[in-house]
Amino acid sequence: AITVFRELAAAGHRPKGIRIDSGDIAYLSKKARVMLDEAGFPDCGIVASNALDEYLIRDLLASVSQKNYPQTAGSYEKTMWGGGAADYLPF
Repeated sequence: AITVFRELAAAGHRPKGIRIDSGDIAYLSKKARVMLDEAGFPDCGIVASNALDEYLIRDLLASVSQKNYPQTAGSYEKTMWGGGAADYLPF
């Protein structure tokens, strides 16, 4: 993503962020934040997705710093009751 961000910046565009949808989202979001900051993209957001329920969201919020603090919507709690799904957690 950082290589593409540099190419976009060279063309006069400012990237908005990245998405993490698998793996250890808390760890990967922290690692990505450091990498984005070091590459000169401290204002780029991080979005997490993939069957986030209220418990995963709570744990994720507790594990990240204020700098990566996400707004949240998860699909598990909605789909378990037969409603629509929102699978999105922006940092």
